[in-house]
Parts: sequence; structure tokens; C-alpha cells
Amino acid sequence: MNLGYSLIVVALVGSLASFLCYVIVSLGQERLRMLARQFYVASSISVIAISAVLMRFMVTDRFDIRYVYEYSAKAQPTLFKYSGFWGGQEGSWLLWLTWIAIVGLFLFGRARHFEAPAMAFWSSLQVFFLIILIQRNPFQSSVAPGTPFPTDGSGLTPLLQNYWMAIHPPILFCGFTLMSVPAAFAIAALIKKDFASWTRMVMGWTLLGWTVLGTGILIGGFWAYETLGWGGWWGWDPVENASLVPWLVGGALVHSLVLERVRNTWKTLNLSLAVAIFILVIYATFLTRSGVLGDFSVHSFASLGNNNWLVGFMLGYALLGIGLIGYRAFTGSIREASASESISTKEFLVFLGVVCFGLLGILVAVGMSSPILSKWVTGQAGNVPTDYYYRVTAPVALLMLGLVGFSPLYSWARDRGVPSEARKLAVSLSAGLGVTIAIALLAWRWRGIEVGARTAIGGFAICILLPGVWALIDTVRRKGLLRSGGYIAHVGLSVFFLGMIAATHNNRAEPQRLTLTEGKPVQMLGMSWTFAGLGETDAAGKEPFRILVEKPNGDMFLATPVMQAIRDGEMRHPYIRRSVAGDLYIAPVQVSVTNPAPHAIVGMKKPEKVGDYSVKFLGFTGMEMREDGVTAGARLQITDPRGKTSVVVPVVHQTEGGMKYDAAPIPGSKLSMLVTDLSVETQEVRAMLDGPAYRKNMALNATIEVTYKPIVWSLWLGVMIIAFGGGLSAARRIREARQAAEPLPQRTPVSQRVSTPSAKAGEPLPERG
Repeated sequence: MNLGYSLIVVALVGSLASFLCYVIVSLGQERLRMLARQFYVASSISVIAISAVLMRFMVTDRFDIRYVYEYSAKAQPTLFKYSGFWGGQEGSWLLWLTWIAIVGLFLFGRARHFEAPAMAFWSSLQVFFLIILIQRNPFQSSVAPGTPFPTDGSGLTPLLQNYWMAIHPPILFCGFTLMSVPAAFAIAALIKKDFASWTRMVMGWTLLGWTVLGTGILIGGFWAYETLGWGGWWGWDPVENASLVPWLVGGALVHSLVLERVRNTWKTLNLSLAVAIFILVIYATFLTRSGVLGDFSVHSFASLGNNNWLVGFMLGYALLGIGLIGYRAFTGSIREASASESISTKEFLVFLGVVCFGLLGILVAVGMSSPILSKWVTGQAGNVPTDYYYRVTAPVALLMLGLVGFSPLYSWARDRGVPSEARKLAVSLSAGLGVTIAIALLAWRWRGIEVGARTAIGGFAICILLPGVWALIDTVRRKGLLRSGGYIAHVGLSVFFLGMIAATHNNRAEPQRLTLTEGKPVQMLGMSWTFAGLGETDAAGKEPFRILVEKPNGDMFLATPVMQAIRDGEMRHPYIRRSVAGDLYIAPVQVSVTNPAPHAIVGMKKPEKVGDYSVKFLGFTGMEMREDGVTAGARLQITDPRGKTSVVVPVVHQTEGGMKYDAAPIPGSKLSMLVTDLSVETQEVRAMLDGPAYRKNMALNATIEVTYKPIVWSLWLGVMIIAFGGGLSAARRIREARQAAEPLPQRTPVSQRVSTPSAKAGEPLPERG
């Protein structure tokens, strides 16, 4: 048993002891509260130590550890050795568990009278995660006893060797953890029968979790947009949706909590949403890690054999939450005001926002669960088409955008009337929408339906922005920046929708495909495109296309989209030319050769025809390590048309600047023989004739896909604004909860502050009869 595994066992014992002690404290045995805290702190320190040990092993190339061998390598940059920590299932479980341990250390200090039941729930999470790590030990040896340890590892896949890999997963798992906090408070409130104060305490946690999770999701989208060559940022992949659904339900909870604070209503709904978010997080984990989506998602993990644990864990907490809510509702413990709202109040718009978030969550959840549902109904797993999501979510998203825009024009029911400024803004908003419709119709008439549609959508989004900006400025002026977080988030949401509509429109449109012959310019999108050849291939197998682009005004730039050879095929890395107007997105497709020289795959079993020559592979000359790289030669037996046989040795050099090939002259001719590829496993090489005649007739072609994405930057800007606004709102709510928890200053009773002539210093005051 090594150090890492020993720490897992210690942490499991501590978490289990903390859970049991907190359960006993919940039953009224206050004397065990301090012991429960100590056990939790000890188990959390152990969890952090487990992560530190594994991280140390990753950085120091401990390839005797199986997990390190699979997700790290000597040549892997240090940043990617760190991110290899969460590159696999076991490491990502440990990353999540570490966040749970850290958040719990803050949680028990702020839970107050909810501490015992809330921390019993939280400790049980650690118990479950540690059981998973006991089952799938990340510190398992990579070799059998008595076998030499490997000197190098397999390393992260090239797709994950990206700086976003060091950022995206930690933020996402932090969001998952924070979005589980409302469930802990909801369970505690149900057990304590205290439905008055839990809302104030959980609001800050919910806002923080919702902001962090949303930021993590959109960072993943930007990663896909920037790194992969398919041209989009969201593909409605089932695993992508698995993280989106808890965020959507979290949006419903955020707004429903506002209604409860304002009107003392929707208590049962809020308790249900808090529990549902947690169940959906576990359900997302099940979908991602059970292997059920292996045929439908590129992000899915293979099963580790713990599906029954995941299902049991999910069902157990679902039954606990539903059972407690049902029991309290049946016994009448949850008392709330009437939920009816006037359609002329802001409460009604907020309620519609809750409905929209919830409806979006249900629609996306049905789509992402289609492989399971279809398997259950028909016996054969299937997935919904991508168009399903566009059809069902677009109308609801546009309705949400309208709600965001018109919300500042309405007042809360407790406020009388509508401010005169709001009336003026409503008039200007109506006028703006009217002008937008007129301009869109004219654009449709003169430039076509596509330009008209873009004009209408852009004008609508800009008009919707006006009320939000007005409300933001007014709130900052009257109440300060900290109380304007909600309005900032709404402005960001409007900006985000503007970018999303533009990006989604272009994602559904087919990109323009262009095949360029080296040195021959082609006109497209009003620009001249010339393929200037391939750049040097680097050690990672990245081969850049050199595309010279000339604009009508004479400005030129060199676009360098990259094709990368990987174990399972090829990766396409786009080149993005950014501007205020939008992005010019250039993705590589393939390289081809017109009139290629004669070539063939040649093995040892029998000769192959290469042009007029018969070629047989005799074996490798051996691999030689040099300062500039690795060199290998291939011995080829060549028989010319006259029957004369000779042996030549073409050489392949693998250097940091890419692959280089040394041709071997064929005796008695003006030709040479090249080896452009070799395989030690199959004992084969690719042999190619080389000569002036072949080079003259050959032409190198590059095929690329070009898409223009107008104002797509607004999508990323909107995310940053939402994150800033959500962070401000979370800070405000957390501060309010802390202030509400502070005891009021003790004051001396009035009877003791009234002096009487008969009382001398040091003597007691006379009693009041």
C-alpha cells in the first residue's frame, strides 16, 4: 500500500466518522459537534494531500504509477503534466473530490444552525467519492511485480494538450461542487423545518455556483471554437448538454429564490429545484462516465465498472429529497403565501423567466437522454438530430431575451406605479422596434431575406439592450455597483444572445470549401487566396498550411491553419482572423497531390511495382539518435526494367523542425528513391520515385473551409459580462447572509441606565416593584 492509497483510506475513515457524528448531532447530541468538525477537517486535509501526491508524481515522471504512465510523458510540457492530473477518470474524480473538501471547509463555518444536517449531507458526498477512488485506485502500479518500470509514458492525447485543458476542467468541477451546496441547505431546511432563513443563506452560494458553472461551460465552447476546425462553439453533444442542464435549472432556482424573498412564495418549488440540480449533476456524471454515450459523444469516458454505484447514489439522494419534500408538504410544514401574480408586475416576468429556464432544461434533458430513452422504449439506442435543439430552444431563448429587455419597465407589486423614466423608455423602445422592423423590411426587399433577417435580429437585440443599460446606469447611480450585479448579468445575457444568434446562424450554414493549387490565386469572398505551400512539420506532427490572403484594398496576411497527425487520425486547427466586424474562420481539410510520382506500400513478403521498377523491402538499417533528432534508413532492393538489381538506402530524419527525407540515387538512371513513411510494427515502408520529370508534373493542393462569423466576439464578451455581474450578485448576497448572521450588539437594559440619587457607586440599583 503506497502513500497515496493510504491517504485515500485515511480520508474515507475520517469522512465516514464525520458523517456519523453529524448525524448524531442532528439528533440532539451537541457534544459531538466539535468532534464531527475535527473529523471533517482531517479528512479534507487528507484529500488535499492525496491530490498533492498525485500532482507530484505527474510532474516528476513517476511512470511506475499507471495513471501517470497513461496521462504524462517526459517530453510533455510542464503545464500539460499538471493538467494530465485530471486527464483521466480517476484524476477528474479526485479533482472534484478536492473541490468538495475545500468548499466544505467554508461551508461548516457558515451553515450556522443548519450545520449538522448540511454537513452530514456534505460528508456523505466525500464518502461516496472516496469509495469510487478505493475501487479505481489512481496510485496503482503500471506493471506487474518483478517487471521493469517503463521509462516513458503515453502522454495526454494531442487534443488535450492545450492551455484550456489547464483552465476548463477545474472551473467546471468547481461549478458542479458549488451547485451542490443548495441541495445541502435544502435537505437541512427540510430536516430542521426551517423554511424562513435557508433562502437568505443559500442565495449567495447559488449565484456563485451558477456563475462559475456557466463560465466553465462557455470556456469549453471557446476551446472548441479556437482549437477544433468544425467552425462552431457548441455542438449539442450529449455530454456538453449534461453540464448545461444543471446550469439551466440553476437559473430557474436563482430567479425563483428572488420571488421567495420578495413574496414569501414558491418555497416548495425552490426546495425541489435545489435537490433537482444536485441530482442532475450526478445524472450528468452517470451519462459521461458510464459508457452509455460511447457511440454518440466524443467526450464520453469508458465505463470504470462503477455504474451501479452511480445509479444507487443518484436514486438514494433522489428518494431522500423527494421523500422529505413530500412529507413536509403533506404535513403542512411548508407554509407559503399565494403564488398568484398580476401580469403587470415584475414578479410575473420573473416567474416567466423561471418557467423558461425550467422548460429549456427539460427540453435539453430529453434530447441528451434520447440514447437511454430510445433503448428503453424500442430496444435500440438512438440520438436526436442537432436540429431538434435548434427547433425547441430558439423560441424559448427569444422569449427569455424579450423578458430581459422588458423587465426594467415593470415594478414590483410592493411599489406603486411605473416610474416616469420607464414610461419614456417604453415609448423609445417601441419606436426603436418600429424603426428596426422598417429597416429590416427594406433590407429584405433590396438585399434579400438573409440580410433582412440579420438586420431584424441585430436590431431587436440592440433595442432589448436599451432597458437593461438604462436600469444598470440608474441602479449604479442610486444604489452603487454592488447592487447592480443582476442588471449587469442581464445586459451580458443580451450581448451573449446577440453573439449566439449570429454564431448559430453561421454554424447551421455550410462553410465555403476551396481547393487551392500551389502558386495559383483564386477569388472568393471578395479576396484573393493563394496557397504558398506547407510549413515545417514540428515534433508534435503539426503541419501548417501557408495561405496568402489579399484584401481588395491591397492589405495582405498569411493564414496558417494546421493539420496535426495523431494516433487516431488527424486534427484540424483553424486559423482565425479577428476584427470588430467578425471572425474570418479558416479550417484545413486536406492536402492532395495532382499527378503524384509513382509510389507504393512495400513490405518484405513480395516486391511491389513502383513505376517501371520492382521494389522489395529488406529491412531497416537501424535507428540513430543525433543532436538534431532521430534518423532511420530502409534497405530497398530495386530491379529495373532490364532485370538489373541493386540495393539503395533512402533515409528519414525526424527533427524538431519536422520530417526530412534523403533520397537514394538509383544506379544507372537519373531517378532516386524516397521513403516517405515507415512502420516498425508492420515492417512496411512507403517508397516513391523522385526525379525532375515527376517534380515538374506534380502539383500540391490544399483544401480549406472558410466561414465568416459576424460579431461573434459579442458572444465571448457577453459571457465575461455575465460572469462579472453574477460575481457581484454573489458577493452581495454572501455579505448580506453574513451580516444577518452577526449577533446584534448587546445593550444595557434601560433600568440599569437610569441613575437614581439613592444609588451610590458600587451599590445595586433598587428593584422595580
